[in-house]
Amino acid sequence: MDTAEKIEKLMQLAAEDPALRTKLLGTREEDNSISSFCAAAREAGIELYEMELVSFGEEEHAAMKRSTNGGGENTPKLEWQDDYYEILMTELEMNTGNSERAEAQNLQNTEAQNAQNTETQNSQNTETQNSQNTETQNSQNTETQNSQTTDTMDSQKGGKKMSDFNAQEILENGMNKAEELLQDPSAMDDLLVKMENSVSDIPVAGSVLAQIPLMISMVKGYIQKTYTEVSPKVILTMVSAFIYIVKRNDLIPDKIPVIGKLDDIAVITLALKFVEPELEAFKTWRDGQKA
Repeated sequence: MDTAEKIEKLMQLAAEDPALRTKLLGTREEDNSISSFCAAAREAGIELYEMELVSFGEEEHAAMKRSTNGGGENTPKLEWQDDYYEILMTELEMNTGNSERAEAQNLQNTEAQNAQNTETQNSQNTETQNSQNTETQNSQNTETQNSQTTDTMDSQKGGKKMSDFNAQEILENGMNKAEELLQDPSAMDDLLVKMENSVSDIPVAGSVLAQIPLMISMVKGYIQKTYTEVSPKVILTMVSAFIYIVKRNDLIPDKIPVIGKLDDIAVITLALKFVEPELEAFKTWRDGQKA
């Protein structure tokens, strides 16, 4: 590696390493600046010595003089032109400025990138928050809608929920009327016919619906005295339920589909609980009669 290559390599290292650049510039303060400069170069791995630098500087100065205004020994001499060491110092100072500008530019680029990243993150966070808010709002709207629907149904029921219907009180209140009807065979026949016609309107299924015709048959058997092995209270309970279903003054308007029949379910279901054992006994007796 010749002197020019060594100096070029040293300048390249100094451009990349601020500490080396500072150290080389600091040799200006030394008593023997050139010697200190070369020593710093050798520490950086560049085998550069004082005589090499001086000789190369003289060659460079002579070449520069020959190229200035066509060359010639009478070419005017510029200040610092014959001091190659100072030329190197000037180049290092320029590199320092370039490095600082590069660092400033990098800092600006970093800040700009950080700002962009922050803006992107904020945008993503905003979108995520908006999405979460939308989901929360939809959930709240659904709950509100469900609540409003429930309130509307409750309002249609006359302001009461089905759980509030006192089916037992309804049955007890109908006992006196049931007792009166049992004394009037014609009125009872009319009630049972209407009850049979009402079965299809009661929105129940399964075992509850199947028991209603059996209840009607049991009451008929009691009236006709073909089956008397039953407590009068059981008969009164069933007749009371029939009266309510056929002749009731409903708390729920019948013009409301399905909902207007829900109180029928409550009453008939409660009546079944009271009469179920004796109803089962009647069924066994009736099946035996058929056999």
